[in-house]
Amino acid sequence: PALSVVGHAWASGRVSVAGEHLVAHSVLRRLATAYEAAGRGTGQPVVIGNPPGVHHELGLMAFAVAARRAGLATLYLGADVPLEAWGDAVRTADARAVVTSAHQRRDASRATQVAQQVAADAPGLPVWVGGRYQHLVPAPARPLGHRIGDAARLLAETLAPSAPESLA
Repeated sequence: PALSVVGHAWASGRVSVAGEHLVAHSVLRRLATAYEAAGRGTGQPVVIGNPPGVHHELGLMAFAVAARRAGLATLYLGADVPLEAWGDAVRTADARAVVTSAHQRRDASRATQVAQQVAADAPGLPVWVGGRYQHLVPAPARPLGHRIGDAARLLAETLAPSAPESLA
């Protein structure tokens, strides 16, 4: 909620671009510290990053922290990840899933491009999308919902290895 207040203050001209950036980067530094403190997680990593041209990463970084706290190994690529870099990242990391975001309406087409690129480079690798406009990114991309902690738990539960079947 506090970040929404800052965003609205910026939009109305009550806070300068410099002021908005100061707050956003202060929060980002704290999230980066929490990300490192959360440990490495286990298993193949989930590759997390923003589509090309998308620079708003506070929500995505908060998700990366929550994912690590949920026990997932993560590889956080950050903002504005070029399309060709996605394939390289998922292959090099031997990723088990990708998470990207659609924070603004125009980001949905960019997230769709990421999902298409990942499908071409790593067929079958699940792509999950968070953010306000996640519903505009078509299947096979999967929506994460709008609550970061719940989304991280959903992803961790979905990616958890199946329990072995009992031998009867």
